[in-house]
Amino acid sequence: GLAQLTYFREAEIVLLDDPLAALDSATAEAITSRLLCGYWSGKTRVVATHRPELVAKADVVIRLEDGRLVDFST
Repeated sequence: GLAQLTYFREAEIVLLDDPLAALDSATAEAITSRLLCGYWSGKTRVVATHRPELVAKADVVIRLEDGRLVDFST
């Protein structure tokens, strides 16, 4: 699914809902470095994730609990 998204070159915003959930750590790191922080580096990326290593690479982090905003940081 992620590979198919590379065909949408015109998209300025990419929305991803836990794209690394079913991946092992090595594959998740490869996808993160090559796609999320590589190929799409010039796009706005909105990513919902539970992986702390991906959160650490974000420019802005919004944390929700029970549907409520509990933290907003850069």
